[in-house]
Amino acid sequence: MFLSQLFRTYNKSILIIFLIIISNLFSYSQNSYFSPYSRYGIGDFADNNFGQAKAMGKSSIALRSKEHLNINNPASYSAIDTLNFIFEVGYFNKYTNYSTNSQNIKRNDANLSYITLGFPVTKWWGSSIGLLPYSILGYNISSKVATQELDTAIYNYIGSGGINQFYFGNSFKLFKNFSIGANISYLFGSLAYEKNADFYKEKNAFEYHSNDSILINDLFFDFGFQYSKKLKDEQVITIGGKYNNKDNINASRSQLIQTVFRSSPLVISTLIDTADEKGTLEFPLSFGFGISYTKNNKLILIADYVQQNWSDSKFFGVSDSLLDSRLISAGLEYIPKFASLNNYFKRVRYRLGGYYSNSYINVNNNQINDFGITFGFGLPLRKTKTSFNLSFELGQRGTTTNNLIKEKYVNIGINLTLHDFWFFKRKIE
Repeated sequence: MFLSQLFRTYNKSILIIFLIIISNLFSYSQNSYFSPYSRYGIGDFADNNFGQAKAMGKSSIALRSKEHLNINNPASYSAIDTLNFIFEVGYFNKYTNYSTNSQNIKRNDANLSYITLGFPVTKWWGSSIGLLPYSILGYNISSKVATQELDTAIYNYIGSGGINQFYFGNSFKLFKNFSIGANISYLFGSLAYEKNADFYKEKNAFEYHSNDSILINDLFFDFGFQYSKKLKDEQVITIGGKYNNKDNINASRSQLIQTVFRSSPLVISTLIDTADEKGTLEFPLSFGFGISYTKNNKLILIADYVQQNWSDSKFFGVSDSLLDSRLISAGLEYIPKFASLNNYFKRVRYRLGGYYSNSYINVNNNQINDFGITFGFGLPLRKTKTSFNLSFELGQRGTTTNNLIKEKYVNIGINLTLHDFWFFKRKIE
């Protein structure tokens, strides 16, 4: 009975069509991830903003909606309507141009972004559960270095894997306009790092092979609050904050480091060979604040500031020369006429935003910056709260100065936000 109420035939059809489209898109994309900058730390952080916020400059700390989920601030779950059940699934396709002073490479990467559910428990308690990536690792870099003693050496750096996040979040209205929330996340996954050095023109030289694999399995907590102040003429100001304390994430590591002498006979020397070494990855203190202004289902203005103190973090007791990161973002959403009956485009949600970030990546004493603009649309379906959300992101990370790599990218996001009634018995089908 519950499942039949949860996904009626109409909404099932929408979901099936969306998944078919996603499957076809996957067949034409590489379904992978690549970025030389993911070599540092625990890789590139996945964008955990959902369909609405992705197009608004990735601003979401003070975003509070009855129609969309927002994992970035768990306090937002209490805004879910008491009769609403929300299912969200997202997909991204990223086109990137990597350039140096001498090379230019283009890539296309695609994957599912997240699968989430949101539902009310009581009038003052909302919950959400979902699965999404936390960080992604993917690179394959080769470089040649000339030495006087052993001629030319080739260095290869290869990385793959990532950390996934399965979360269960809850939000509570403590007072009429004040909510708090928390996400309890289970982080799991593997990070694989490989490094090889080959002096290929020198017969009596050696090859160097290093394989490092890290498995992550632990719980992670983050917290948030939101306070809304109603003004006249259906205007609302919301402030929000999020926080997670410095935490040690349990992990195990296996290492194999060998040198291979190509003389005759072949000599292999094992320098390090360890399995299941227990240790921790230090996740830093992180906090953020946001503010939003909404008016009568017509306009949303929003801005965020987020900081993560990675400079003190160590992985298995070793620092990775990371830096503190900061993100500033802002965006807006405009609806010409929310309840228009005759003009569909007046019901469309038009979104725009931008962001600037000092990332935690430090390459040769150069902090890698990331900035971009976003825009998109919320496309409602007739006679339902279900909607498709399109987001477009044009950005740049890094630079070609100081022998670095510049990434110029276009990221296209597709999101389905499906609504249904929660514990509501329909009298007429």
